[in-house]
Amino acid sequence: MDQVSRMLLFADVVNYGSYTKAANKRHISRSVVSKQISKLELELDVRLFHRTTRSLSLTEIGKIVFQQALKIRKNLEETQALLEIGQQKIQGLLRITCPSHFGFLHIQPIVYRFMKDYPDIQVELSFENRYIDIVAEGIDLAIRITHPKDSNLIALKLADNPVKMIASVDFTEQYGLPENIYDLKNHPCVVYSAEGVLVDHWQYYEGKKVQSIKVNPVFLTNDGNTLLESVKAGIGIGLLADFMLGDSIKKKELIMILPETSLVPYSPIYAMYSSREYLPPKLAVFLEYLKKFIGKPPYWKIQL
Repeated sequence: MDQVSRMLLFADVVNYGSYTKAANKRHISRSVVSKQISKLELELDVRLFHRTTRSLSLTEIGKIVFQQALKIRKNLEETQALLEIGQQKIQGLLRITCPSHFGFLHIQPIVYRFMKDYPDIQVELSFENRYIDIVAEGIDLAIRITHPKDSNLIALKLADNPVKMIASVDFTEQYGLPENIYDLKNHPCVVYSAEGVLVDHWQYYEGKKVQSIKVNPVFLTNDGNTLLESVKAGIGIGLLADFMLGDSIKKKELIMILPETSLVPYSPIYAMYSSREYLPPKLAVFLEYLKKFIGKPPYWKIQL
């Protein structure tokens, strides 16, 4: 038995509460369990358990080793699951929903690549800015820009969602630059507005405290792409997520407004799916695509 195997055996002893129960579950003798745990303690040069004739409890270092043992087990299980997926044919219909502005820019290209690599896959990609009950509507995956609230769903965080205040060069030549955050009130702004949502209070940090400033909206829209285009057209100053901006700042199509201001980010971006012990292969592989191609940090942060 190697050290990894001994770590897994140690985790079993902790989970089952005794050497005897762990031995019975593994169909080995108690003496074998005791011998292997002693070897592990010798290898790590630590004492893992407080032992008495009636009880077994973890030492402080034993608690740390136990957490590492659980990580090893999880990694092995995930590796095995991926190997099993690799042996299965990736096929069938994958139904995805996501906000239009994020989906068009970032999910669509990943879907195209995924479909080229797996030609037996069909994808139904819906751009929806409303909340969808993905279980009731038979959706495999939802991309959401929100803090997860549904405990029945698994939430995989894809990226943080920082924002920038931006404007076109033409706009700044006509209206000038705000001198400070309070001066925003004197400048036309474009804001996101949808059912139940009106982003006309922009939040920023003053020290560690969150403050907000009420801006002057002259153009409102429920579409992120339209919001960006209105800024480029010189209609007003906009507060947009980094993922919307691409290389428009590098190309000097847009300029940052009050870049020294520390802005409160929007909610992170999550991939959410129904809780299942074993994911369908098509979904498991697509989730790996999302993690790989979005990356950490996300590729749009590298562009800015």
